[in-house]
Amino acid sequence: MLTKKMFCVANHSFAVDMAGNASLWNYLASYLPFEKGEANETGLQPLFCLNVNETDEISLPEEMNCVVEYDNDVVAIGIYSVVGGTLLIRIAANKYRLDEAGWLIWKQESKDITLWLKSDSSTEHKIFVINNSLMLLYAMFTAGMNTLLMHASVVTCGGEAFMFLGKSGTGKSTHSRLWLEYIGGTNLLNDDNPVVRVLDDGEVRVYGSPWSGKTPCYKNESARLKAVVRLSQAPVNEMERLEGVAAYIAVLPSASGMKWDRKLTEGMHNTLAALARNVAVFQLKCRPDEEAAVLCHRVVTESV
Repeated sequence: MLTKKMFCVANHSFAVDMAGNASLWNYLASYLPFEKGEANETGLQPLFCLNVNETDEISLPEEMNCVVEYDNDVVAIGIYSVVGGTLLIRIAANKYRLDEAGWLIWKQESKDITLWLKSDSSTEHKIFVINNSLMLLYAMFTAGMNTLLMHASVVTCGGEAFMFLGKSGTGKSTHSRLWLEYIGGTNLLNDDNPVVRVLDDGEVRVYGSPWSGKTPCYKNESARLKAVVRLSQAPVNEMERLEGVAAYIAVLPSASGMKWDRKLTEGMHNTLAALARNVAVFQLKCRPDEEAAVLCHRVVTESV
């Protein structure tokens, strides 16, 4: 079994070396559509390489400066700095499983990052940590490359893509399912973490990724992003187009970015601004019904 593999997501390559426990590849089927083969034989230059290891006890420096800690009910992350420019990133499913946390060790300016997993952690939690480590590193290494990892659901229809945003529980996945049911020719591209790229000519494309939440939709495909729709629940279905600052504010909360780092934040904001300039952005206040999907489809196709 190969231990070091190369992957390409939205035309950005990264490598993963699972020498510490190659059997974990069996639980990472979502990456198969993006696999390019043995990392040393592809000829691709990875943005980063994640080296995955296991140990009974993770050894950490005595002095660590807390940069940021957060727990959003999806993942608990702590980022710490140590003398010499090394970042330590703790990743766990939630604050109650910190004893199972994995730790990323990243000497900044280096493309090689080590992930230490607890040997006695469950396989399910190890895979959770690996997935979130890769998402985090992907977002960080592509932040200055007109690329965003978004929290959204995306469908394609007529060869173009439509991206639905909103707070957790708003109904992004539900609205995508309504399109699949009531709008002919609709297909799901990604249901949780698509990748958006602004190309040099101003075209904005959205790509499938290995990260799609609870919906197994891992497509190595892309389409031109025709419209972005921010959803909110309401007793009636109403839709309006947003312009300028309002459009930017609508897309901002759904971008995955390290807002604690000035350079990374600048890259994220520049890409978001280009997205808001080049793609039509809408607000849809809606019920979870057929009428909402039909209204949304009609407005975005007629107005863009």
